[in-house]
Amino acid sequence: MNESICLAAGGVSVHFWREADRYQHQIAVETAGERHLWLSSIEGEANDAWPPSPPLQELHLEDRPGGKQVALLVGRAGRAHWSLSVEADGAHETLLFDVACRTQPGADRLGSSYRFANGCELEAERVLFSCHELRLLQGEMRFEGAEAARLLIGPLRDEPDAGKVRTFRWRYRIGPANACPPKVEA
Repeated sequence: MNESICLAAGGVSVHFWREADRYQHQIAVETAGERHLWLSSIEGEANDAWPPSPPLQELHLEDRPGGKQVALLVGRAGRAHWSLSVEADGAHETLLFDVACRTQPGADRLGSSYRFANGCELEAERVLFSCHELRLLQGEMRFEGAEAARLLIGPLRDEPDAGKVRTFRWRYRIGPANACPPKVEA
C-alpha cells in the first residue's frame, strides 16, 4: 500500500507519496479556487550513489503547538544520510523546507531537483508562480537542462571537503509573494 500525505498552509500544499523505494513530492498552489501543480521532485533510482533529490525512505507526520504540522523524512544512498523537514505554517501560509545530507568525502552532487510548471518567473534567489514564491534561505539555486527546464537547490559548496565527514544543508520557503495584491474578502 502506498502511503500518501498532504500538508497545506493557506494556498500552498505539498503532497508526498511512496514510489518504489522512496518518497516523491509535488508542490501545488491554489488561486481563484483552482489547484495548480507548480513543482515536482525529480527522483533517482535505487542504485544511484548521488541521486538528483534526497532518497527519502521513511516519513513521519507530527502535530506541533500553534496548529503547525511537520513532515519529517529520512533516507540513505551509498554512504550518505539524508533528512528533510517540511513545516506547514498556516498563519503565514508558508511551507518551510530544511534539507541536510551527512556524507563521506567526495560527495559528487547534492541537492533537491524539481521540474516546474509553465508560467514560472525565474530570478536569482526565487521562483515566482501565480502570486507565490519559492525563496532560497540557505544554499544555492540554479536552473539546468534545455531551456532551464529543471531547478536545483543545494548547499553552498565553497569549501573543499578536506577528507572528513560533513553535513551539508539547504533551506527554502514557499508562500505568498510580496509583490502580489492583497486578498480581498468577499
